[in-house]
Amino acid sequence: MPTNSSGPVNTEIQLYFRDVKVNDLTQVMTVDMTFRMKWHDPRISFTRTTSPFIMSDGWAMLNDASVAWIPDVFFRQGSNTRREKTVKAQSYLRVFPSTPNMLYSTRLTVDFACPMNFQGYPHDTQTCGLTLASCKPHSAVIA
Repeated sequence: MPTNSSGPVNTEIQLYFRDVKVNDLTQVMTVDMTFRMKWHDPRISFTRTTSPFIMSDGWAMLNDASVAWIPDVFFRQGSNTRREKTVKAQSYLRVFPSTPNMLYSTRLTVDFACPMNFQGYPHDTQTCGLTLASCKPHSAVIA
C-alpha cells in the first residue's frame, strides 16, 4: 500500500453509467457502469528503458491489475456485483510513472437495494442512493 504520512490515500472515483434499470416490485436498481479509481502511488518509478509497456504519451497499461495495490472500496447498498466479461474481463490498470498516478478501470453491473415508498403513487418520487465505503474503516487498522 502507498505510504502517506498525512493519512489515508486520497482516491478519486468516477462512475460512468451505461444503463440503469429499476424493479419496483423487488425494490432493486441495477446499474451497468464503468467504475474508475485514480490515486497517487509514489512507489512507482520506471521509464521507457526499464519497461517495454510504456505507451507513447507516457503511461503504461497493465492488463492484470492484481499485480498492484488497489484501493479497497465497495458499494454499501450493493447486494450483487458482477464484473462484465466478453472474451476476458473488461478491466485495466493504467500507470503514469511521471506523476506517479494510477488509474484502475473496470466494467461492473451492480444491484443496489433501493427502498421505495409508493404512498403518493402515481405522483411519488423515489430516490436511490449509492454510497461507497472502504473495507478499512480507519488508517490505524491499515498500519
